[in-house]
Amino acid sequence: MERNNDQPEDHLDSSADELSSSIKKQLSFRDDIEKDQQQHQSPPLLKQQLSTVSVCSLLDVETNHETIESLQLLLSSVVKIFCNSIPCNFTSPWQVRPQNTSTLSGFIIKDRRILSNAHGVSNQVTIRIQKHGDPKKYPGRMLHIAHECDLAILTVDNDQFWNNVEPLTFSDQMPRLQESIIVVGYPIGGDNLSVTKGVVSRVSMSFYTHSLEYLLNIQIDAAINSGNSGGPAIQGKQVVGMSFETMGGAQSVGYIIPVLVIKHLLNDIEKHGRYTAFPRMLFRYQSMENSSYRKYLKLNDDQHGILVTSIEPACILSKILQKDDVIMAIDDKTIADDGTIYFRRGERLNFQHVMKLKFVGDTITFKIIRE
Repeated sequence: MERNNDQPEDHLDSSADELSSSIKKQLSFRDDIEKDQQQHQSPPLLKQQLSTVSVCSLLDVETNHETIESLQLLLSSVVKIFCNSIPCNFTSPWQVRPQNTSTLSGFIIKDRRILSNAHGVSNQVTIRIQKHGDPKKYPGRMLHIAHECDLAILTVDNDQFWNNVEPLTFSDQMPRLQESIIVVGYPIGGDNLSVTKGVVSRVSMSFYTHSLEYLLNIQIDAAINSGNSGGPAIQGKQVVGMSFETMGGAQSVGYIIPVLVIKHLLNDIEKHGRYTAFPRMLFRYQSMENSSYRKYLKLNDDQHGILVTSIEPACILSKILQKDDVIMAIDDKTIADDGTIYFRRGERLNFQHVMKLKFVGDTITFKIIRE
């Protein structure tokens, strides 16, 4: 038998009417609130349209600032280079190796010159250069090649090539950490111009793969692939570097040659009429981070630097430095115990950076401690 919870009509509780009227009042009150809210809220479609407009406007601002203004200038100034070369056979120099074909990128600078990487045009037999949007390939000619900094300067003798092109200009500032950079070039995977974007991850000294020269470089996380070499790295409307290598086995690790190194090459050619390479100081040294060794050399707490361990006899420094000299400063830049100097806020570089900014024949000064 089921239990009936409903009460007969003639046995209803007297409080039921009061409860019923109370519930009705509450429901009526809630209905009024919902109507009030609906009157003050925008229709769903209108809200979606407003949010879409605001996002699009933000995208337009970013695109206008970083893409449209920069890329319109870039498209006619970035070129694709086709190079046929015959590598040197150092093990059997009497034999000729098969001819190689490679493609790389480059960009136009003032005085009808094209800047690109040296490793892509080394041992060249023929060079052909193609502009963006132009199917014709023009014969190119080598003007200067600098293997130490992996840079090459080319030109095209055909006047038609230089129609409707605008040379790119260089920035006077080094990009800082986390600043955005646009990389343009012709990497593998297609024939048209490719644009990637990233940020500056690191600024440091390292050995360039092509020459093993110890120079300044900039690490970025923008995609750099085979064929990107020689393409410009752009910030705003100016060139801040050139793509030239990546790190094998790593992700989002690419390197560009900073504008300081590029300008050193251009200024060297302008000053001397030819490329005279980067100067070197041929001596060996060790850091002074070992407190026991510092105590053995009787160095005070405010005396820091690097210890000279040997000097190349053929180097001019053999007439200036001696073994066991402690170099405290170079060109008035204090050297820390780890061999670094102040570069800019929060960043330090190896002291050899000062030397690499010099030209062959320039003067450099040392502050040393000698027993």
